[in-house]
Amino acid sequence: MKKVIENFYNRAYKKVLKDKVFENNKVCDIGFGYGSTGEIILDEGAFFYGLEPRKDAYEYAVKKYNSSELYNDILNTEFAEKYCDFFDLILCFTTLEQVDDKNTFLFFVKKMIKKNGRILISVRNGNSIYKKINGNKNNDLTHEEWVKLFISCNLKPVNITAFKRPLIHELSFNGLKQLAINITEFIVPMRYKYLLTYDLKTVDSK
Repeated sequence: MKKVIENFYNRAYKKVLKDKVFENNKVCDIGFGYGSTGEIILDEGAFFYGLEPRKDAYEYAVKKYNSSELYNDILNTEFAEKYCDFFDLILCFTTLEQVDDKNTFLFFVKKMIKKNGRILISVRNGNSIYKKINGNKNNDLTHEEWVKLFISCNLKPVNITAFKRPLIHELSFNGLKQLAINITEFIVPMRYKYLLTYDLKTVDSK
């Protein structure tokens, strides 16, 4: 089952990263988990850098990719200084929700992105149909709140991609009630989807 759900997110990542990763790009994934994005990045001839705070996930990815550019950490001042104005693309998938000081985190992300580079941030939507019915237990921000946060940090959303929860997940763990939610997500507007991915650029980018 874990593999099925992982495959769902891999497909989502491929959709989000389509036409975003190019040969010789330097790409950093903050919170890379077990390294699913690494295959996509390397297949395009780009360079894969990343941070992952969970030791088991970090060790798995380092072994898988035999890379010295993966770090068992979350974003910090030293890393941001080392890679200042360095990356063409920075990814942050379902990680920002878990960061307490989101403004400082986004400041460090901005510090590392090249001029005209892009930042892709995927987050859970506190205003999704799923959250409305099951409760927003993690206090995830709504779409409007995420946008307000990004703008306050001088990041401009240029595109937003929305995903619903994987159907197989609902069938396996949550029964008919969650299956009904999943079906409903097919027809609701983007602002009510479960997972939102923001394609961001700094406001001074041309």
